[in-house]
Amino acid sequence: MLSAGIAVAAAALAENAASAAIVTLGFTVGTWALEYVAAYRGGFLQQLANYTPTAALRSFEHGLLQLSTSIAMLAISVAGFALAAIWLHTGRTWRFRLVGTAALILVLALVGFGANGLRGSWDLSENRRNSFSREDEAALRQIRPALKITVVLSPEDPRLADLEQNVLRKLRRVLTRLEIHYVASTVTGLFEKPEDHYGEIWYEMSGQRVMERSTIEQVVLETIYQLAGVTAPQHIEENVFGGYPLTAYPRGAGWIFYVLWPLMVGFVWWLVRS
Repeated sequence: MLSAGIAVAAAALAENAASAAIVTLGFTVGTWALEYVAAYRGGFLQQLANYTPTAALRSFEHGLLQLSTSIAMLAISVAGFALAAIWLHTGRTWRFRLVGTAALILVLALVGFGANGLRGSWDLSENRRNSFSREDEAALRQIRPALKITVVLSPEDPRLADLEQNVLRKLRRVLTRLEIHYVASTVTGLFEKPEDHYGEIWYEMSGQRVMERSTIEQVVLETIYQLAGVTAPQHIEENVFGGYPLTAYPRGAGWIFYVLWPLMVGFVWWLVRS
């Protein structure tokens, strides 16, 4: 629906179909560039990159339904169709079209700003891949002070990917007052100087600061509990999701593939040649 909204809006504004296709392609490539730059810059660009089609699709593939992303995607899609309705009406003046476009952009910005503050999300995956254990989530929700995390890892460092996927993504869903800063000065981390403190991860809460280099989930959680003065919970043994193993046995598959199928192919060949 998002792609359709962008395409319809581009078709309404462009002079021909080729120009509309170029605009749509440019929008798609632009979102890829935004994600790449946001991974290096962080901050507002990172928040904006969370609403790109690729980022939204990635979260949906992982079984994570985020209220902010869903509302933003729906708003952009509806805005694309509304923009097309404004510009496709041939009887309207240029002034009306420009005013309508400006009003539409303003409404879209307000909706996007409001959606960015929504924290609701649902982990619909069967193995809870987007969530901590239930005991850890209950303990983290007791933390009231703001937590600031400063990550000195480059975007291409695999440790940052592990930290983001296994820890930070889950923390954003639980902690309401979480602030994350990415301060690496290079993209690859190969030319970082010792004084740049590369590889360090700083946790700050209530005036206390602790540095850790580990990206392991349990180590990060213990650091946060230590800063917040919260007792680490006792974990109850849970049933691990085992997926859906194939229990069917392919009886007769060898005869079908190595005897019956070659005979059928040979018979069809004989019919065609005769």
